Amino acid sequence: NNNNNNNNNNNNNLLDDLLSSPLSPSPSNSTALSNVVDEQLRKAFELASTFKRRFVENKTELDGIRALHTRLQTRLEDTHSQLADERRRVFALQDEVASQQADLARVRDLENQIQIERTERVGLEKEYLALQQRALATPGEALAEVRQMREEVFALRREKATAVAKEAEAKKELARTLASLEGVSGETFRALQRDLVEVRKRAATLEADLLAAQEKLQVYQRHPISDNVTANGGSIYDDHPTSAQARGGPLKANFRNNNNNNNN
Repeated sequence: NNNNNNNNNNNNNLLDDLLSSPLSPSPSNSTALSNVVDEQLRKAFELASTFKRRFVENKTELDGIRALHTRLQTRLEDTHSQLADERRRVFALQDEVASQQADLARVRDLENQIQIERTERVGLEKEYLALQQRALATPGEALAEVRQMREEVFALRREKATAVAKEAEAKKELARTLASLEGVSGETFRALQRDLVEVRKRAATLEADLLAAQEKLQVYQRHPISDNVTANGGSIYDDHPTSAQARGGPLKANFRNNNNNNNN
């Protein structure tokens, strides 16, 4: 570029000298002038060609930059859209996790309730066995004591029916909870399924305990004491709540305390 500028300056100086000469232009001067003009035109054409080529190159590069900008803008918009979708999925997963935690807490509450019912049933069974042993060990006690035991057995039956109803309600609640857990993730579902298996095992154990208590109650009902007849000709199972309440006794008081605790 510096050399071209120097040549252009020299040619311009020569052209100025020829044009400013006072003498008439000679053929040699005309030839020199023509050569200078041709050289200037050639250089101007080359410069214009260079500018045109650079313009085309710069335009092509600018078009490439614009296309790249368009692609980057499209990618940026896609990235923003993906980020928004990911945020929505994260929020949905957070809501699902919160719902699953609430359902799991309900399952645990049901499990605790079943455990409490089982404990109460064990206490009722122990009380029933104590009554049964007392009935078997003292067949010749007074009729009022037998009536008292009969009333306590009926109370035990009512308590057992209440426990069975509570267990049925707990099972229904567990079924509703399991139905609400549809669509959860595989890992959470497997964990809840394991908890459900444990709850079912415990429910089966409670059912076995209930059957055992029912069998023992049937044994007590079939005991020969139930076939005895009073000296007055009436059955020992005749209801005399007034005399039985008047007699009272530590066993009946203990049973009433247990009954009040269970109701609470």
